[in-house]
Amino acid sequence: MYRVSSSAAVLGLLLPHLFLISCGGTPRGPIAAEEVGTKYPISLNRDEEPGKVYHVRLREESTKTLVARSQGRIVKEENENQTFTFVGTRKKLSAGKRQPTEYVVEELTRTSGSQKDVLLPPGTTIRATHSEAAWRYTVDGQPTPESIHEILSSLMGGKTSDDEKGTDDAIFGSKEPRAVGERWSVNVAALPVEEEFEVDLEGASGSTRVAALRNVDGIECLEIEAELSCPKLHLKTMPADANVHSAAMSAQFLGLFPTDTRLPSLSTGMTFELLVSMDVATPEGPVQMDMKMHTEQTANRD
Repeated sequence: MYRVSSSAAVLGLLLPHLFLISCGGTPRGPIAAEEVGTKYPISLNRDEEPGKVYHVRLREESTKTLVARSQGRIVKEENENQTFTFVGTRKKLSAGKRQPTEYVVEELTRTSGSQKDVLLPPGTTIRATHSEAAWRYTVDGQPTPESIHEILSSLMGGKTSDDEKGTDDAIFGSKEPRAVGERWSVNVAALPVEEEFEVDLEGASGSTRVAALRNVDGIECLEIEAELSCPKLHLKTMPADANVHSAAMSAQFLGLFPTDTRLPSLSTGMTFELLVSMDVATPEGPVQMDMKMHTEQTANRD
């Protein structure tokens, strides 16, 4: 669910499964009296119909901010913004869990500041296959360059696990049907254990809510939102000369899910924010480093 890499200069974080969007579509307006209190099954992890072509838009935007201070003075300040965008089609090639999937590119770009680079040209075919607990990608039948593979893994899926921990349903879902307006606690115990960091579960909390019932292009959908707060993280991969004062993260989840659970979600997503404050030893003395990482991933299915 989460990936962290760190060094004395920067701490980065990405989200492989969950994506934030602003829920589009046509609001239903006031809910009819007979619908008040109606309970709906909550199903967040859904499969697409094999062989059916879906038009999808995937987007990941990350902003990193680093401020370094020595003796109370700012000695270094960095701001980095980067966006990856995929627009095209997706088709699951056969039924079953983690089956090969084919993507056809309309747009695959990287934007850094005002610079926009085309990573793969329109018409390129990307095939995703699952092997050794991860998705592997080929481009027009050829091995994918590592730099492109990393981007595809971030946008379309990377490492996987058979453990039920870390899924949207396990963390944000509900085994009981829920009505519009109902709220329940996030299952923080389902947060996966990562190599890079560990969440202090004692202070972690959050809630999920069925925010609204919407009609999107004739499809009745539940708008589901959630928030998660983890005020204390234990970072495992920091350099030996770093003294971490605090590390915290927060996340917000939002999605549109048809009330017919046989249909795939129309949009799902998450925003994620990580805050870290630490001292790093240097020959000139300790330097205080404050880092902020804000990530938004969006996925829309036409």
